[in-house]
Amino acid sequence: MEIAARNDRWFALLKRGVCRLMGGGARDPGVAFWISLCLHAAVLLAVANVSFESVYRTAVVTLFPTDTVRDSALLPTDFSSQVSPCDSIGGGDGLNGADLGAAPSVAELAAFPVETDQLRDSPFELEASNVSLAEAPRLDVDQLVRGVAAVGATGAEGAIDQITDELLQMLHDGPTLVVWILDRSASLAPQRALIVRRLQRIYEELGVIEASGHQAFQRHTTAPLVTAVMSFAEQPTWIIKQPTDDVTAIQSAIASIGDELDGTGIERTFTAIGEAATHFKLLRRPDRRTGLPQRNIALVVFSDEAADDAEGLDRTVQLCRKFSMPVYVVGVPAPFGRQFTPVKWIDPDPAYDQRPQWPTVRQGPETLLPEYVKLEFTGEAPDAPSLDSGFGPYALTRLCYESGGIYFAVHPNRRVGRRVGPYETAPYSAFLEAFFDPEIMRRYRPDYVSTAEYRRRIADSVLRQSLVEAAQQSWIAPLSDPSMIFVRRDEAQLAAALTAAQREAAKLQPFVENLHTILERGFAGRSAESVPRWQAGFDLAWGRVAAELTRVAGYNSMLAQAKRGMPFSQPRNNTWILQPSDSIEAGSRLQEIGQQARQLLEGVVQSHAGTPWAMLAQREMERPLGWRWTEGYTELEPEPEPTDNGDDPRPPRDEQPLRLERLPRRNPPQL
Repeated sequence: MEIAARNDRWFALLKRGVCRLMGGGARDPGVAFWISLCLHAAVLLAVANVSFESVYRTAVVTLFPTDTVRDSALLPTDFSSQVSPCDSIGGGDGLNGADLGAAPSVAELAAFPVETDQLRDSPFELEASNVSLAEAPRLDVDQLVRGVAAVGATGAEGAIDQITDELLQMLHDGPTLVVWILDRSASLAPQRALIVRRLQRIYEELGVIEASGHQAFQRHTTAPLVTAVMSFAEQPTWIIKQPTDDVTAIQSAIASIGDELDGTGIERTFTAIGEAATHFKLLRRPDRRTGLPQRNIALVVFSDEAADDAEGLDRTVQLCRKFSMPVYVVGVPAPFGRQFTPVKWIDPDPAYDQRPQWPTVRQGPETLLPEYVKLEFTGEAPDAPSLDSGFGPYALTRLCYESGGIYFAVHPNRRVGRRVGPYETAPYSAFLEAFFDPEIMRRYRPDYVSTAEYRRRIADSVLRQSLVEAAQQSWIAPLSDPSMIFVRRDEAQLAAALTAAQREAAKLQPFVENLHTILERGFAGRSAESVPRWQAGFDLAWGRVAAELTRVAGYNSMLAQAKRGMPFSQPRNNTWILQPSDSIEAGSRLQEIGQQARQLLEGVVQSHAGTPWAMLAQREMERPLGWRWTEGYTELEPEPEPTDNGDDPRPPRDEQPLRLERLPRRNPPQL
């Protein structure tokens, strides 16, 4: 009241002074009205300017390795965070740090893959530049990185080091429970011992920090950090269900997971996370005396596959957000536009053949629905190389993103700017031929939204509808390789071979034409699409389908030409060989479609450089669109047969090449 009275007196004096300057009386109502109007307008403009400035200021957060160990004394002594569970997704009073997981102004900025090639054995700090949150609660910088979609790492060790730092941050806010949830399937078995050693180091480091008298431990009357341990495959299994701070018991429990390997290959990851969150959710309810939850809770998952129960994603997201439980996943990169990735498996038993085998493991895709059109025509290598998508499997990455955690995409061969060959791939790792700069890929983040919202965004865009529809059809109806070599034993046999090849092409051409028609409908929405991921995906799909239609129709036309009869230039030749050519000789319509394909693919290479879309577009452009016939000779003499006297035409055994005896070979387990 005293401040308000003082302001009124100040305002009256100011108004009286201005009136005198204008030659009017202090009590002149007309002059007073205009003065008042001007002063109030000036105040409103000033307030509006402050509001807009605070809205549009942004925070840039950089995660970078340092060469020195992080000094525990530099950790902030207190910061804002969620202190009570929310009753609904996105709930809260807007003043708590945990709400930032749903705040577009923060989540959109932080949700990009961060290249941390030196994560191994490297501590991290967080650097914020241009951080200005006017009139907002004071926030610790670390809170701004919650909801990171994917952090690239070369090994699980570096990811665990970062998780150690996350736990220390949570300990500053209150007593903490960490639940380790480890995949016990066979695919993770070779790496499990490494993970166990690293987890043991976490407790050693935390023990040293506690012994040093760090305030994160001194401020709590109960055990500051307790642990529960769960393993999972087809079903979750509690190893330590009652939280404990007994480090020896924790180490023994984690080490025992290797004794219960599961060979089914089924991983119900969301079932395990939901079980853990449900079991401990009461610890997040506010204490009646203090109004604070009993403990912070972090769920840390180790898995090298996409979950087999992703239908539980929305329910798990809601549960973890409601009770403010961030989920951290140490997982694998999702392959671009694929569900399955070949994994380099070498028999762990040296008594067996040590040559690599390549079973496939489901580690993708990186999107909720297919957004990449798969085509496998022309008789060359399979449709596309296995490329890193820049993100983790969609369901697990979205859970980390929306719960306020981090997805660590771990791969030992992560190198940006160079190709990785299959024999360079580390044992028990997925073969990914190329990785991409995370600073570029941040613009191409998938839509981490609810299933209903994702489908709504697709329904609102004819371009997105057509891309997803074409991609889904190509995933369920793959093309087959065509015949390229036709040997003439006689005219009837050659005609039959050409007819059989035409029959196969007749099945392929309508399929590709249908994909072309679907994408043609989406062309109307091309100019309205502003999201780079959808732009790149549609143009690549349109260009590749147009190119493939040109090839398939041209292939069919060339077979028809051969059936009409073609003489060999050399009498000795007896084989027609169909080879790719830059010349399109199948009519003006195909030439027009081929030209359109080249233009779209060139646009993808130029507009989306440094991405998987650009790499695949460049690869597509290197493959000719037309065909040409060449001729050759094939030996038609039959294999020698044994003579009537029983003589064997093969050379005597002592003249045959010796074969080295190989170790026995066994098939990989169900990964």
